[in-house]
Order: sequence, then structure tokens, then C-alpha cells
Amino acid sequence: SDRGSCMTTPDHKFDYEEEGRDRLLVSILRQPSILALVRFWTIEAQKIEDLTHGLLMSLVLSSSSGRLLDLWGRLVGEERGGLLDGDYRSFIEARILSNTSSGTMGEMIAILALITGAIDVQALAVYPAGVVFSFTSSLLSPPTTLERVREHMEQVAPAGVLIHWISEVPETPFGFLDD
Repeated sequence: SDRGSCMTTPDHKFDYEEEGRDRLLVSILRQPSILALVRFWTIEAQKIEDLTHGLLMSLVLSSSSGRLLDLWGRLVGEERGGLLDGDYRSFIEARILSNTSSGTMGEMIAILALITGAIDVQALAVYPAGVVFSFTSSLLSPPTTLERVREHMEQVAPAGVLIHWISEVPETPFGFLDD
């Protein structure tokens, strides 16, 4: 007399739409014509990505050269003055730091090291308002002269601070004692 106790409750499916879509996608995606179409689209998308990335990278200072580097220089206020791209890039990077600098000793050391390529820049504060920089650089070559470096550093230094130099810029970075 208790017929309902033998029966189980039927499952109610709530995902017919999702299941149907999944089955359709699997069967459609396995079709050779669909695979060819997807391949064509992704190859074209990769070409566009590669071109866009190349364009964006050419605008990055570290990979800029020639006229684009000149545009960077104009943007930050640094004249080329006959410099080759590598030296000019260093001066542009230094100008960017200079434009945002507060003239602290650490900032001046970083900027001087960037411009000169010196690994070890020493700075000594001189009372009442001066600083003596000491560095050795074999990277400075005309027209990257000490005078240009001095002018740049004088613009970075706080007002009234006198800059003194103790520097060595060997004409031949490598040689023998008898040379």
C-alpha cells in the first residue's frame, strides 16, 4: 500500500543550455574548416600583435635611435650636440633624472655616474656650500667633454652649491707603462 516509498525522486536538470552549448562547441571545434578558420584568425592576430609591439618598443627610450632619439631629447630638454646615439641616450636619461631631481647628493652621484659611465663616483660635501666629485671614466670622448658634464651637473646642483672636480679621463683606457 505504500507505493511511494519504492520510488526515487527524479533529478531535475538545470543546465540544459550550458550542456548543449558545450556539446555543440566540442563538435564544431573539431571540424577541419573551423580549425582552419581559427588558425587563420590567430595568425593574423599574431601579426598585428608583433607590429604593435615593435612600434611601441621603438618609442621606448632604451631602444630608440636617430630621429626618434632626437625627439626624446627635445621632449626632455637635452640637445644632441653631436653625440652618438649611445652617449646621447645617457644624457637624455640623465636629463630625465635631473628634471625630477631635488639636488640631493645621492641624486647628483647617480646622474654623474649615468653620464660618465663611472662605476665609482665619490662625493665630498665642502662647507659651506660645495661638493667635490671624484670619478674615473674611460667612456668620455669628444664631444662628451667634461665641460658638458660640468654644465649638466651645475643645473642639477641646488642653487649656490659650487661643484669641484677630481676626475681622471684617460685618453687610452688600456696601455702599458712605457706607452
